Amino acid sequence: MDFKVSVVIPVYNAAPFLKEAVQSALSQPEVQEVLLIEDGSTDNSLEICTILTLADQRVQLHQHKQGHNRGAAATRNLGINQSKCPFITFLDADDVYATNRFSNARKVFENHPECQGVYEAVGILSADRPANKPLLTTLSRPLSPEALFYHISPVGNGGYFHLIGLTVKREVFAITGLLNPSLRVSQDTEWMLRIAATCILLPGHLDEPVAMRRIHDSNRSTDENFMRKHKPAMAMQALKWFSAQGLPADKTSEILRVFLKYHFEWVHLYNGGNRIWRKWKDITSGLYIWWAFPALRKNKFLIYHLRLTFRLPVTNHLNYYDSGAF
Repeated sequence: MDFKVSVVIPVYNAAPFLKEAVQSALSQPEVQEVLLIEDGSTDNSLEICTILTLADQRVQLHQHKQGHNRGAAATRNLGINQSKCPFITFLDADDVYATNRFSNARKVFENHPECQGVYEAVGILSADRPANKPLLTTLSRPLSPEALFYHISPVGNGGYFHLIGLTVKREVFAITGLLNPSLRVSQDTEWMLRIAATCILLPGHLDEPVAMRRIHDSNRSTDENFMRKHKPAMAMQALKWFSAQGLPADKTSEILRVFLKYHFEWVHLYNGGNRIWRKWKDITSGLYIWWAFPALRKNKFLIYHLRLTFRLPVTNHLNYYDSGAF
């Protein structure tokens, strides 16, 4: 098997960490190219990227037109489009790969030719781990490709995989499309819901990290209020994609449930006592789904949401936090 890997590294204001990240990728024998996609940094990241390209011919530097800042999704997409190897993986500019990052993934691909992606555990590099971040980002147990979508967060409660712990065949992007550039945060979560729902993914190491995340003050994912505010937009974009692709009704229903869960959390738990505003948000969100997604008009979660919104009787109380499929 021609197991050659392209590593896509989006770069934005990561000067203190960039060299270590690139070296950790170049130390892997499977890595044939490291694509640094500079996203309009305001520090000296661009200068460091240039130096790194001169030090090793496997390192490439790419930028958006006129050096503009386009966000993580557009930046990763540029890297994907510029990559050449049959296998693609990601690394953030402030994170690092562990030794033998791809050794187990390679075995999985060799033993399972049908496999389109391998997900593995990711650890935390910082000693000051935030309370809302587990020691390992991983799945609680190995899952079949058919069951994976229903068990990963935010659909299920079986954990989740991180983008830098995922290795995929190039072909998956023809199935899933690229990351959604309209999402400035959680675009990786939205894309991973797509790949889990449509591709054959198998587990690698789930109890030992193949990469390490660095936690510091600029990580927006540690700000729970900020993330909760943007999660409904992520779920809505996923709902649009699942609906447009005509995926099985049970999968689309699960995405709708996730949207309503995130909507409830943001509107009712994090916006104080403005009852009129909350009611308006409930009405507009419910009616928008009813209008925009005709196939969901008889969905039990939408009907339940609308009945509660308009104070109509319900015959069966539903829980947005419980998976409807498993």
